[in-house]
Amino acid sequence: MRALDQLEGTRLTGLGFPISPFLSPDGQCIGFMDNVDDVLKKVSVRGGSAVLLSQLDGPLRGATWGPEGTIVFATQNGASGLQQIHAAGGEATVLTRPNRDGGETDHVWPEFLPGGQGVLFTITPTTG
Repeated sequence: MRALDQLEGTRLTGLGFPISPFLSPDGQCIGFMDNVDDVLKKVSVRGGSAVLLSQLDGPLRGATWGPEGTIVFATQNGASGLQQIHAAGGEATVLTRPNRDGGETDHVWPEFLPGGQGVLFTITPTTG
């Protein structure tokens, strides 16, 4: 990790095989999926080891970090839709579920809206 105004980088360790990075609202932490163990982790941009947040129920399909310390994410498990977890870690809870009868397959790629009072996300239809 290297700040734009610096020539030297900071070593980030304990990442495993990181994919799908996303930033905390203050820019001080990076959240990501460790593709080795299918877990959600975070690491400080200042360095240090990564911290385990939660086991995932499938590969990550988008994540966003809100101003109140909530991380909303989606996985390839279409049964759960969007899930949420506190940035300190713990058990993830289901936030949305796709309406199969209404033609929805999954809810993916969440993004907190400015102010953190809402989340924009994609609904994938059963029609493709």
